[in-house]
Amino acid sequence: MLVGLSINAIDNPDTEFRRVGGKLFNKETKFILRIALLSNFKWIARKLGLKLIPSDITKFFMGVVKDTVNYRLENNIQRNDVLDTLMKIRDETQENEGKLTIGEIGAQCFVFFIGGFETSSSTGTFVLYNLVKYPEVQEKLRNEIRTILARHDNKITYEAMQEMKYLQMVVDETLRMYPPVFQALRQAARDYKVEKDNFIIPKDILVSIPIYAIHHDPEYYPEPDKFDPDRFNDENKAQRHPMAFLPFGHGPRNCIGFRFGLMQTKIALIQLLLNFRVYASEKTPDPIKFDPDATPLTSITDMWLKFEKL
Repeated sequence: MLVGLSINAIDNPDTEFRRVGGKLFNKETKFILRIALLSNFKWIARKLGLKLIPSDITKFFMGVVKDTVNYRLENNIQRNDVLDTLMKIRDETQENEGKLTIGEIGAQCFVFFIGGFETSSSTGTFVLYNLVKYPEVQEKLRNEIRTILARHDNKITYEAMQEMKYLQMVVDETLRMYPPVFQALRQAARDYKVEKDNFIIPKDILVSIPIYAIHHDPEYYPEPDKFDPDRFNDENKAQRHPMAFLPFGHGPRNCIGFRFGLMQTKIALIQLLLNFRVYASEKTPDPIKFDPDATPLTSITDMWLKFEKL
């Protein structure tokens, strides 16, 4: 789906891709601290030679993309994936129109990789946790999946997933309760007057958008700690301010890889719910306590669940 490589991370947990992804988000890399320093104290970050992404991770991923691009060009290989789409855009762009470089192609692929690595697994984990606590939702979702797949020759296709409205509602409600990132940082491009409070946000000021707090504001979501997928049916969404739901940001600078990550999450959930019924175990945390040093939002303890084969 991304660069056309088969990683087999489940059978081979020591694969280089998994090591690189794990290193990016582990505590030793101090990803949150890097973001804070680069956003608020750029001069300190420059003095320390600090980069958001460690050099060895950048070198590895750019090397993979460069080698894959060269191999495809030399062997006239075309695939239906993100990398091939970016290569076609580059080929169709004139030199004076800003043709994509290999570095820029690699950077875009890397963003997709980040968006689909830890966020997909953490979102899927939180969905399963909610389904364990609300078994009636789990059964309703499983019935929807079976009914819709029966109309699509029991194949998990993009078109079939688009029909799974309740699946989308369940995922959205989980993203509301457990957004991958608890805040978004944006820099004001110009002076902006907040009319309601007669307050001016100065140009170049860094603004923190408290996503987690917005998602748990009872003004928008009554009983915010309750899991209720119906919050995201068409009627309820139409009555709510569109900026009250920001799991991946919003506008032209939202997360470019969020659709890719969501698709991975949905495919995994469909496969699991078709084959297993999920229960709580004696080790299932209740309530969840978050790891203050982790990004994306993660439970500080392991998520233990029981799976019963259907």
